[in-house]
Amino acid sequence: MYMTNKPLYSPREYARKLSHLGIPAAPEEVLTSSLALAAYMGAHHAAARVLLVGEHQVAQDLQAAGCQLVEEPREAEVVVLAWDRGFTYAKLDAALQALCAGARFYATNPDVACPMGGGRLAPDCGALIAALEACSGRAPDFVAGKPNPGIAQAALERLGLQPHDCLLVGDRLMTDIVCGRRAGLATALVMTGVTDAASLAAAPDEARPDHVLASVAELL
Repeated sequence: MYMTNKPLYSPREYARKLSHLGIPAAPEEVLTSSLALAAYMGAHHAAARVLLVGEHQVAQDLQAAGCQLVEEPREAEVVVLAWDRGFTYAKLDAALQALCAGARFYATNPDVACPMGGGRLAPDCGALIAALEACSGRAPDFVAGKPNPGIAQAALERLGLQPHDCLLVGDRLMTDIVCGRRAGLATALVMTGVTDAASLAAAPDEARPDHVLASVAELL
């Protein structure tokens, strides 16, 4: 199972990209933070009225889980934030009014910025969470993506496995490894990503992996 916090694209698109990179993957083997949130909504808020600040893929995933998307803030039972490249003041205001009227506050992922290549960063869902939290005085009630365990729990449900049966592999201490540990999974850090030896040595207990691998090739 391949997990990603990025909610912008469908599993089919991510599977195609992985396969192009030489990692054969099928759509059903990809789990996004959007799908993890949709699974949570389906289990806990079936047919909920949702005011979404997010893009088309998140809307599709929520509707597939039985949610009804609304635009009127006072109709919303849940506000959902996701990465939204069309974010506006009007969307922020609508989300704030919905929270003030008693809606719950959910989000796909907590990343404040996403690396885009060439050293460029793009504002991510966490930046929108910070804006809504600042004006509402409320933190999210639930965030599906790493380092929170929701996405890992959704993966376990899909696989029909228990935490002790699985290993979470990733290259980021404070997202991948923390997520695995919070979900009760064994964890493995690969050193071919963003984490270097100094960062690993300085990691807090919650971010210390059970295994350290030079590369994912060691899993084969």
